[in-house]
Amino acid sequence: MVELLPYHKHNVGISALAATIMYTGVLVDTNRFRNRTGSRTFEAVSVLRKYGADLVKVEDMLRDEYEDFELKNKVLSGSEQFNQGYIIASYKEGDLSRTLMSQVADEILEVRNVEASFVVSFVREDTIAISARSKGDLNVQRVMELMGGGGHFTGAATQIVGLTINEVVEMLKKSINQVKEEVE
Repeated sequence: MVELLPYHKHNVGISALAATIMYTGVLVDTNRFRNRTGSRTFEAVSVLRKYGADLVKVEDMLRDEYEDFELKNKVLSGSEQFNQGYIIASYKEGDLSRTLMSQVADEILEVRNVEASFVVSFVREDTIAISARSKGDLNVQRVMELMGGGGHFTGAATQIVGLTINEVVEMLKKSINQVKEEVE
C-alpha cells in the first residue's frame, strides 16, 4: 500500500495512527522482520515512520493480556520433543484460538536447536487444529497436506474432526517421519 502512495494523482496523507497500525501489520505479517522480508519491506516501514508511526504504540499493541500470557505458558508446559529439533505442544484443557496457537508455534521456534514446532488443540468441541511452523529444514506444508491441510513451507495448518488429541499427535508424528523420509 505504501509503495502505491507516490503514484496516486492526489497527494495522499496517512495519519500517524494509520501509519502506526500499518507498521504493526507489517511486524505481524513478517514475524518481526524474520519472514518474507526484503529491502522493499524496510523501505515501506521507513515511509511509515516518516508519516509518524509510533513504535512505542506498536509494541504496546503487540503485548499480550495477562490471560493470554498465562494460557500460552500452559500450552508450552505441554510440549514434548519429537526426533531431533521438533517440538509438539498439545493442549488438552479446552479450546484455543487459532491466533494463540500460531503465536505459541512462533514462540517455540525461538528456542535454540528447534527446527519446527507444532501446536495441537481443540478449536471447537469436535475439531482439533494444528498450527505448524518451521525454520526451513522441515517442509511443514507437506506435513500438513498429509493430514488434510496446507499452507507454505515454513507455516501451515490443518484441522481434523472426530479424533482425540493423542490420535492426532500420533498421526502428526507419522506425517513428520514420512516427510523426512521423502527428503532423504
